[in-house]
Amino acid sequence: MAALTWWALRGERVIEPACAEAQRRVAEVTDQVAWQAVEVSAIGASKALAAELATAHTNLDEATRRQARVRARLVAGLVANTAGGTAGMAWLVLTQGLATGLLSAPIAALLVLLPVAVGEAISGLPDTVRAFARAEAAEQRMSRLLSQDPAVDSTGEAQVPADADAPSIQLSDAQASWTSASASNTDPATPSLQLPAFRLTHGTHLAVRGPNGCGKSTLMAVLARHLDRSAGDHTINGRDVGELSMAHTRELFAISGDEPHVFNASLAENLRVAAPEASDEQMIDALVVVGLKPLLDTLPEGLETRLGLGGHTPSAGERARLALARAVISRRHVLLLDEPTAHLDRGTAAEVMERLRAVAKGKSLVLVTHRREDLEHFADILELDAPRATPTRRSDHAKRPIIADAAW
Repeated sequence: MAALTWWALRGERVIEPACAEAQRRVAEVTDQVAWQAVEVSAIGASKALAAELATAHTNLDEATRRQARVRARLVAGLVANTAGGTAGMAWLVLTQGLATGLLSAPIAALLVLLPVAVGEAISGLPDTVRAFARAEAAEQRMSRLLSQDPAVDSTGEAQVPADADAPSIQLSDAQASWTSASASNTDPATPSLQLPAFRLTHGTHLAVRGPNGCGKSTLMAVLARHLDRSAGDHTINGRDVGELSMAHTRELFAISGDEPHVFNASLAENLRVAAPEASDEQMIDALVVVGLKPLLDTLPEGLETRLGLGGHTPSAGERARLALARAVISRRHVLLLDEPTAHLDRGTAAEVMERLRAVAKGKSLVLVTHRREDLEHFADILELDAPRATPTRRSDHAKRPIIADAAW
């Protein structure tokens, strides 16, 4: 039985990473189909993506079947071992115990049932072997994650300049990459992305647009210090950001990403992520700005209504506006908004943008958008061209992000 258990553990160790990778790929492709259906259809990639999803499901099915076979063999071996032990013990008791009068009937019965009791005691071996293999695989993934180069150098200790209430941010000859320096040096397919010359003075409202992959989101990550530039200059009020305290620098920025997270908690708690001391009145005002007051009026418990599992499930448009409400309620000096109106109809988007511009009066605002109608609200527009070098998706060699206060 020990040999069979060792064999099963060895098999699980091989299959578990393959199964996890297959599950990850299915989830990744499914997410693309679900959230980027319009873009996929527009470029005529629907059939290719459907074929890729079918392949991912096939790989997952094969990995799951292999895993099931290993477990089934261990279970079968356990049953066979128990049955064989019981039969052997019964034979010994009958021929060597009862027949010779060495054993009484109760003792003989106890001995016959002993292998059954042992089998029951070790019946959890299949689950234990699988759990052990999964834990080892998780440890390996975590080790790879923690061994990645951090995306941000957090060693700076200088305070943000005293006039940071009116921050002036500048990028000059800057480059950035989501891959580590070591990976980029060995793989010419993963060079740094050239960022545009950029200057954002206090109170400026700037729209950024350009084709997919041109670096809009990378630019936003660099501005908010979620990613350090790999070359060039990045300053706030003339001071290099690498010399400044990362925590204090990030306190300047409020971010509304293109894939905002909704916590399985109340609406109020989802807003207080950005402003822990916010009052009910402040939260309601923020919801009014982003056009979620009608939703609030329909929720059975108002701000205390639970979102997510077991409560109200927000639509894509509601999630986007919830992220905007977090940015509004944070009262930070620079608002970085990545596709905030992507899931809104034209009328709602126009209304939300008008209110945001009003709330952001006296603040700096950077808006990434694909929608031409959003540009009508901005006098300053930064047009980005197709990239000369596109960063790859994060891999085992990718930089490790640091959780940011401003990332909601």
